Amino acid sequence: MCFTPIASLTTAIFEFAIGIYVLSSGKKSLLNKTLAVFLFFLGSYQFTEFFLCLTGNPLWAKLGFISYTFLPALGLIFTLTFLKIKSKKLVIISIPVIYSILALLEENFIIQSSCGTYFVSARYFLFNSGSLFLGKVYLIYYFGLIALSVVLLLINYFTEKNKTKKKIDMLIILATIISLFPALILIVILPYLEIQFSSIYCHFAVLFAICVLIGMRVQKR
Repeated sequence: MCFTPIASLTTAIFEFAIGIYVLSSGKKSLLNKTLAVFLFFLGSYQFTEFFLCLTGNPLWAKLGFISYTFLPALGLIFTLTFLKIKSKKLVIISIPVIYSILALLEENFIIQSSCGTYFVSARYFLFNSGSLFLGKVYLIYYFGLIALSVVLLLINYFTEKNKTKKKIDMLIILATIISLFPALILIVILPYLEIQFSSIYCHFAVLFAICVLIGMRVQKR
């Protein structure tokens, strides 16, 4: 949560607005479509936290888990599309799909969820003592795909000679770090360790959207 439900709701609307802007700007390429979908999932997570705090219904915590579970896969697909690397996108996206189905089918997937003035917390069946294997695989998936995206972008940055493309590479690297690493730490790892945190993820979401706007401006030059 972003300190108040209104702030989280505002962030969600902002993310959706930028996603619509990306789709309506220039040609509707696969790259733009992938980026827009990423923004929509990012905004969806903010919506789920807003409704969790508004209603107290743990269903929103489950939907929030599904929203941010897709982010690493979408981030990698965007990176591969941007770098024009052929990949089996269905294989990549199948991982979050499997975990999302598990979340929907497991009635007690959310063990506990709460929303306070400064803290939001959720405990998942996935990280319970009886399903640690699934939890470890999930962490490997989340961190592994983020790391792979950053490494591929760094390799391209150091080999790219076009200055404009190098700037775009760096913006994408920054956007990846801003949007995905905080999610890994704030939403996945700390709750896994049962540590409460002051939820500031919406601030990172806003920074990511700003990076997107700057990147589109640089690309048009």
